[in-house]
Amino acid sequence: MWAELARTEATLVSEVGEMLELRKQDTLRKQSVLHREWHEKVFDPIQHSITASISRRAATSDLGQRWRTAQDEYLIAEKKK
Repeated sequence: MWAELARTEATLVSEVGEMLELRKQDTLRKQSVLHREWHEKVFDPIQHSITASISRRAATSDLGQRWRTAQDEYLIAEKKK
């Protein structure tokens, strides 16, 4: 009787461990899919827009007065440190 109980316990522990590992792998797979979709649908379009805007400004040297003022203020603040 004790031997049968020990076998049942060992089998159960093994099966539970396997189930937990499969759930962990499934969770990682789902996270990976969500991250890939987010990257494709959210990050890439925003990054493309930013890159295009920066490239256009750099190509036309149209940095604007506001940008130059911000750079000047940054340099002044950096010198004070």
